[in-house]
Amino acid sequence: MLAMLRAVVGIDHVLFGTDYPYLRRDLAVGARGHISGTSELTSAEKTAVLGGTAATLIPRLASLVMT
Repeated sequence: MLAMLRAVVGIDHVLFGTDYPYLRRDLAVGARGHISGTSELTSAEKTAVLGGTAATLIPRLASLVMT
């Protein structure tokens, strides 16, 4: 799925997000772990998806980004 997103919209348009606290915490953490551990993305792409792109689009989030 990540490869499809990269091909269709470009990784610079992909942001990770959950519905936490409405989604169970273990599911939100597991989804983040899947992205962190996938071999479908480069290290730079993982950083972008997990917060780098959001920090660029919404600068006030930059101090909150955890990679």
